[in-house]
Amino acid sequence: MTTLNIPSSPSQGATYEANGVVYTWDGTKWKADSSYVSNLNGGPLAGFRNALINGGMEVFQRETGAPVVVSATSGQYVLDRWKIRSNVIGADTTITVQDITTSNHPAGIWKAIRMQNANVSVAPASNQYVGIQQPLEQSTTRALGFGSPLNQSLSIGFYIRSSVAGTYTFSVQSSGAPRKSYLFDFDVPADTTNWTYVSHTFPSNSDISFLTQEGGAITSLYLSSGSAFVGGANETWNDGELFLTSNASNNFTNTANATVDLTAVQLEPGPVATPFEHRPIGTELALCQRYHQTIAELSARNATAGKIGTSTTLLTQMRGVPTVSSYTQNVGTGFNFYPSTTSLVLVADVSNADGRMGATEISLDAEL
Repeated sequence: MTTLNIPSSPSQGATYEANGVVYTWDGTKWKADSSYVSNLNGGPLAGFRNALINGGMEVFQRETGAPVVVSATSGQYVLDRWKIRSNVIGADTTITVQDITTSNHPAGIWKAIRMQNANVSVAPASNQYVGIQQPLEQSTTRALGFGSPLNQSLSIGFYIRSSVAGTYTFSVQSSGAPRKSYLFDFDVPADTTNWTYVSHTFPSNSDISFLTQEGGAITSLYLSSGSAFVGGANETWNDGELFLTSNASNNFTNTANATVDLTAVQLEPGPVATPFEHRPIGTELALCQRYHQTIAELSARNATAGKIGTSTTLLTQMRGVPTVSSYTQNVGTGFNFYPSTTSLVLVADVSNADGRMGATEISLDAEL
């Protein structure tokens, strides 16, 4: 519980600030600034204030039991809704989910994503970078009131720790025209036990209108980048999306086996970064399944050999018509999948006497 040390004998017009809220004495009572109350009631206290999904790094539907090694690629989803962007040749990024076993549990969180550099020291070339990002749908960005015409500011908060000290950059970019990017740098000490809390407010940009342009926003944390992506002005809006960092130290890729842990990431409307919002794990999973879900099994049986089909209703309606990214073929041949946003049909040929066919671990993707 937070204790407010409110002045006992205020004069009219006196102000008092606590927890990001400004109070004014009107002669008879303390009155909260309406702009802050609007933010708190419209966002944080109303629930579902975090526009990011899986900010607590608890949902990992793609988990196989082994670390995920991301080689030079423009983008690979690992934990649900989190995509690694890493194209530094020879410096693979290994992704694991860490149980937070120390006594220092940030915001009551028990999971974190760990990004680990390869066992080499590689300076990124001019056109190379390493980072993690989460794209937002246009509808989500609109609901935040970001850009024209509402011009609502956004606040980000997260916990981070690293095995090497360095300067990293967090950014918000518009994914549709006109392309704009806002960068802010922050320093992280070399400490693998204690967490550093980072927060920042992104001012709105009236040149961006998510009512008319396609695409939403992209939130990104970049750990290293080459010279072609360095140079954007810090803590201001830049034209275009070229700049990923304004002052990257590159200590991550320059240090063999360097690690960076990230958790409790929250993006919300308004000028105040509030404590991390804990949503029920079932709710968080359902939000993730809009973009990716795995069907445990799809099978059918017929009296004779030949062509046979079966279908299932998806766990959650997906963002768009998904693609079948992977599956395990158990019985049958000539597999053909026909997905929609709400269902999945499988047709296959069977030659065995009892006419059986089936597939398991069917992964469906409708990511941004």
